[in-house]
Amino acid sequence: MKKYHFLLSFLVLLGFQSCDHTDAYFGGSSGPILNPDTYTRLADIVKFNNVPTDALTFDPSVDSDLTAAFGTSFHIPANAVAGENLPEELIIEIREYPTLQKMAMSNVQTMSNQDMLVTGGNFFWRIIDSEGTEYQLNTPSTVTATQAVVLNMGTYATQAKYYKGAEVTQNGKDVINWTLMAENQSGMGANNVFNYVGLETGWANVDALYNYTAGERTQFTATLETSATLQDSEQMVLLIVRDFPSVMNLTTRTGNSFSTYNNSIPMGLNGTLIGVALDSGNNLHIGSTVISVEGDDTFSIDLTEGSIAQLQHLINQASN
Repeated sequence: MKKYHFLLSFLVLLGFQSCDHTDAYFGGSSGPILNPDTYTRLADIVKFNNVPTDALTFDPSVDSDLTAAFGTSFHIPANAVAGENLPEELIIEIREYPTLQKMAMSNVQTMSNQDMLVTGGNFFWRIIDSEGTEYQLNTPSTVTATQAVVLNMGTYATQAKYYKGAEVTQNGKDVINWTLMAENQSGMGANNVFNYVGLETGWANVDALYNYTAGERTQFTATLETSATLQDSEQMVLLIVRDFPSVMNLTTRTGNSFSTYNNSIPMGLNGTLIGVALDSGNNLHIGSTVISVEGDDTFSIDLTEGSIAQLQHLINQASN
């Protein structure tokens, strides 16, 4: 068992500060954090709906073509929505996660059961009326869609498939688990535009299953280090992979230590661990550690009081 301890030093860009606390810097002439952000739950910080919701209206009785803010485009054929006496106007609500930054800040991991996925981005969508009543599609779905892939999937792009997501609870933590839509004809088209066929409402992801080689699978543990008293239920560790676009939430834990699934990590994987926690006074603590996995490693993440803006900065650094 090898143990690595990385002393965390935050150097935040000049002028980068919390929108709530003008003196909230790490280091620099302003000194340490004086007024960390306070919250009662991590679920209010890193949450699925941390991205804007776009609303697109359409008439379900006619063919409709709609495009969301980040380029996801839908073709909704007439009568694709299930039900009789439908309203003349329905609404597509969509949240788009085209980058690792948006996925990580929203706790949208890219795992299929206990295997890593190489992701090209994802989104969540549903159909409602003006009163918020949700509608379903006829089965099988006749809806098609396109999604511009901005993440570099490398050679995995040609293997990309449509994965459908489900919100599940693992060891008390809400995460997304992705399942391949078997026998589906969706696939990558020209110019890194993914074509969905038979798109269903809910979570949709452009993914390829990571190609583990024989003897490559391993696992690791990460421990949150701080002198503060952390709330037991308000701690989390995210992994942002550097070698290919992927995000993991480490949900298996003992005390302040978080572990990956056994045999879920490729040997030699490079990435950044992001630690987030609340102390007994509801103050936010954050930290990060750059890692290279050699097998059964134990990593440490030094936490310090911080703000949402600085957490976003850490995630942005890890995702670039």
